[in-house]
Amino acid sequence: MRRLIAVLAAFTLSLGMLTACSPGSSQSTSADNAKTVDAYLSALIPKKYQGATIQVATDATLAPNAFVDPETQQLVGADIDLINAAAEVLKIKVTFVNVPFEKVISGVTKGTYPVGASSIVATRAREKNMDLVSYLKSSPRFFVAKGDAFTKATALCGKTVAVAAGGVYVDELKTLSATCPKTTPITIEQSTDQSAATQAVIDGKAYASVASGPVATWTVKESEGKLELTGEPLAPFTYGFAIAKKSGLAPAFLTAVNSLITQGKYTEILKKWGLEDSTVKTSTINPRTSKKTS
Repeated sequence: MRRLIAVLAAFTLSLGMLTACSPGSSQSTSADNAKTVDAYLSALIPKKYQGATIQVATDATLAPNAFVDPETQQLVGADIDLINAAAEVLKIKVTFVNVPFEKVISGVTKGTYPVGASSIVATRAREKNMDLVSYLKSSPRFFVAKGDAFTKATALCGKTVAVAAGGVYVDELKTLSATCPKTTPITIEQSTDQSAATQAVIDGKAYASVASGPVATWTVKESEGKLELTGEPLAPFTYGFAIAKKSGLAPAFLTAVNSLITQGKYTEILKKWGLEDSTVKTSTINPRTSKKTS
């Protein structure tokens, strides 16, 4: 796998050069380059997906990465834009399926969905069951009802914290709860999705929630003063697009993401959604288990 990643990374650099032709290049050279790129990209897509529409599972309660535009009722966000841009590079068609986060993970693991785009943290356990193509790095943040701010995470002992079911934050909270006095552990409320977890905090049913930095920041900003960020950020996580192991699509999406980075489209999309501080320099497959991390 590491040898494959190195080869793909080298080709991606060439891909960026070929797709950004200089003014002095001849039309014939440009045409030849385009044919070379198209042939390579076509070869990356397994035959079963050539000409087909690839389903991408996403939990659209994770703004600004994936959410439903209240005006158009269309799925929008950084994850949506990046996947669409990657599909354009690869000349494939994709369609998004809005499901709870837990079903994104289980669906990709089982192969029900070839791809998952849902602020998925790369962990060693997940990388055994799916391939993760890295594209973001961010520190998770806690948020509470306005006026309930805390400084140290020990303030969560004896309190209820709501999180989306199936996420890594459940394990993070279990680890934190183990440091609490035995009589005052953290009660972990696993909600259907992040919207439900957020509402639990607003309604006073939970003291706090935790989400990726961009999601937590966006949630607080859109709460009309009902919520506030609090506590120290957790250690940064790398987030990846989940690819079903048996789909064979990971090399294609790796090449596409790195091409977007080289061409500048990646930075453009992240700036659009206020995610400039979450960029990675290069994408890798399974950053937690590969030697080189993004």
